Amino acid sequence: MLIDWLLLRIPDWKMLTAPQRRLVWEQCVRPLMVRRRVTDSYGILILATGGIGLWTGAFGEPIAAAALTFGYSLLTVGVDAVFVARSRDEIVAFIQEHVADIQAIA
Repeated sequence: MLIDWLLLRIPDWKMLTAPQRRLVWEQCVRPLMVRRRVTDSYGILILATGGIGLWTGAFGEPIAAAALTFGYSLLTVGVDAVFVARSRDEIVAFIQEHVADIQAIA
């Protein structure tokens, strides 16, 4: 939801129909999200969350383990949002470079 909100702040994205947005998502945004630096960030987050869980003994308590899992989920959404916000120029450039392909989908 946060990523959708960030993408809707891009004027070029607002003008696209649902099938056109799907095309831009599959060919531009999704590849940005699976770059090495994003997946490395996820790895660092999972190691940090696991380390905190072991350090505090949270894995012995179901509520604490659930809280760590929830915290990890929130952090990954935040990482996604940061990378989408930082890649805004690349998304706009992709839309402008592939206008003919995108409009063909209409």
